[in-house]
Parts: sequence; structure tokens; C-alpha cells
Amino acid sequence: MIGAILFYNRPVYLQKTVKSLESNTLQPFWYFLQDGPPDKNTEKCKEVIQRSLLKGEYHQSEINISPLGQYWRVLELAEKEQPMIIFEDDMVVSPYYIQLIEKMLQQFPNSVVTAADYPNKPEPNDANLKEVFTANTNFWGYGVNGSTLKRIRPHIEYYTSFLMEKVKTNSMSKALKNRSPAEKEIRKLFGFHATGIDGAFHWAMQKEGIKNVTAIVPRGRYIGERGLNQNPTLFRKQNFHNTQEFVFHTDPDIESFIPHNNCKSDSSIIGF
Repeated sequence: MIGAILFYNRPVYLQKTVKSLESNTLQPFWYFLQDGPPDKNTEKCKEVIQRSLLKGEYHQSEINISPLGQYWRVLELAEKEQPMIIFEDDMVVSPYYIQLIEKMLQQFPNSVVTAADYPNKPEPNDANLKEVFTANTNFWGYGVNGSTLKRIRPHIEYYTSFLMEKVKTNSMSKALKNRSPAEKEIRKLFGFHATGIDGAFHWAMQKEGIKNVTAIVPRGRYIGERGLNQNPTLFRKQNFHNTQEFVFHTDPDIESFIPHNNCKSDSSIIGF
């Protein structure tokens, strides 16, 4: 398994994300992908990575390529044709998060899988520790096989070219920032939420019949109270301040997540 962390200019959030990932029982080889341009905060982010226990490669963009450009870096990593886990700099997870994602990918190899907490999901309890559901959610701390990303790539290529043509630019960063005049047309063609990369990603998944499989009991939570499209008021309005993660206390707990052969990945609630 390989891992990618996409980040820019938020060293405090990145520090929390990295610290939680350092505690994980399973460690992939990491690709640390920082957007640009470089400034004092990107240098602080680089220092967070240099001090961390995570092993991998650091890459710094010299210009701002936007979340869309960052996602293209992930698509390029898909050429390695390995299982991948992808984070941004605004999530903390339990020590067994990556191990669970690996197990979920083994059971649902053609899906996108995550175990993060989201508002308005089924209520977690002891009875559904081993259950997942399919939903249209944000993509945080998600696992995906390289072969699945390759199926998604042509649709993201089409979305990107359409967006840049409408905004009349060759820059993915400018296309994303200046998309407002074209939003109505974008929503009509790609779906209501497709003005952002998560929405475009979900549209591409729908085109390929790829499901987003999410654990009912969360093992990670979103902490990005401030960011490109987020602020404290919106964070609370969307109920993200109430998200939480369930933490396994012993190794046997996570080892009990053994897939059953009779599991059906097309049901809304799926048991391990």
C-alpha cells in the first residue's frame, strides 16, 4: 500500500494529521504533496514532515495548482497500480484506521472505501461495529485501488478540460477559483455538487458504477475548521464539530474484521 497526504499552508492542522497517522499500526510508503507557492507557512509544513516518523517522499509545487491540480498528482500515482490511502491535512484517525481501510479494500476491491465520521449517517453502536453503508460523502482518508483510479481518470480529464474551457484558462487553479459564471452549466452537466473536486470525483464514480463504502462506526474525524471552502460558522452549521472517532483498544478488535464470503457490496447496509 502507498499513501498520499495533500496539503498547503496549514501547519497546525497538518501536525495533528501527521501525529495521528504516526500512531497507526500499518504504515504505507507516503507521498507528501504540498501545493504552492512556497512561503513561510509552507516551510513550516515541510518542517512538520521532516520531523515526523512517517517515511516517504516530499514534493513541493512552485505555483498554486489548487485542489484539482493536487488530485491530478494522485491520479498519476495510480500508475503504480497499488492500493492507496489518501488524506488531506485536516483529519485525525484511530491507530487502526489504515489497517481497517486495507481490510475494506480487500473486501470491496472495486470501491472507494473510508471509515471517517460524517454528519447525518446511521447512528453507530456496538451492534454495527462491523457494518458499512454506501453513500455520497466527502472523500477524507479514503482507500482506493490504482486500477479503480485509472477507471476514474478519463472522467476527471473531461471535467477538467470542460472547466478550463468555460473559464477560458489553461490553469487548473484559475479554473477552480473563477468557476462562478459557469456554475449553472457545470451543475447541469456534472451534478449539483460538482463545482468542487469531491463532487467531480463522485460524478466520475457514478459514471463507472463505483460505490463509496463507508464504515458506520467512525475511526476518524474531520478537523478542518478553516480552509479554502470552510470557516468556523460553516463548520458548525454542517455539524462537523460533533464528529468523533471510535478507537480500538486492542489488536484482536481490528483482527476480527474478517470479510465474509456472502457479503453483498450493492446493499445499503453491508456486514463484514
